[in-house]
Amino acid sequence: MKPRRRRRSSRVNLRTASIQALERLLPSAKSRLQQAEAEYATRVPSNPDAPQLELRKVELELGQIERGLEEIERKRQRIFQDPRYKSSLLRSLVSFPLTSEGQSQLNELSSEAYTLGERRHQLLEIQSRLRYFDRVVAKRRSWVMSLERALTERRRRKASLENLKAAAASNNTAHRALAASIKRQLARSCLCPYCGGPLGDVPHADHIYPIAKGGRSVTRNMVWVCSDCNQMKKDLTLSAFIRQFGLPRSEIEQRLLDLGKDV
Repeated sequence: MKPRRRRRSSRVNLRTASIQALERLLPSAKSRLQQAEAEYATRVPSNPDAPQLELRKVELELGQIERGLEEIERKRQRIFQDPRYKSSLLRSLVSFPLTSEGQSQLNELSSEAYTLGERRHQLLEIQSRLRYFDRVVAKRRSWVMSLERALTERRRRKASLENLKAAAASNNTAHRALAASIKRQLARSCLCPYCGGPLGDVPHADHIYPIAKGGRSVTRNMVWVCSDCNQMKKDLTLSAFIRQFGLPRSEIEQRLLDLGKDV
């Protein structure tokens, strides 16, 4: 018999994964979580917004049923022990240990127990399905949170490293050289974040907070802009640029925030 091959885990190592790998994994992980939550909600059409509350209701009802069955059994025992319901000797000889009244009460209790038993069976099936989906949702939510924490930590470390490199550049020439290497990492949209117009064929990488004012060459402080805006802004701070040319501050700041920049 051939030895069984161990199944390789599809989980990524969060300690060593790159930012790019984590960014690729996070959307699919969120999508899987949303699918599980939607499937979980369909299991409780009476309350799709709170399936965990529905699970709690099922567990409470099961507890009530168990107590009801225990009470029925106690009533059955009392009927058999009550001398009022004991049958005559002749009746007991033909397998009727109870009087007709006692047997009638026993039949009613049996019918009630049967109804409770059927309901318990239904609830146990519902409970099993809800617990399964509750575990699936909890597991996938935990994975998404782990990915988000790992991605945040990677970005923090990257930003810290960029700040150290930028701090080591002691003059404008060094800053410019460092900025050239940062350009390849910049996200590029089709519009200029300053004027909202097209970037053009030859966009420029601008320091949002200028080097001349102490700005650093890091991805959060650099952005692709159109050549016209770059020539107008020069060494102005963002606030001074907006004031001097009467630009819409809120729109510019929102576009920069969407690109993950500091404003």
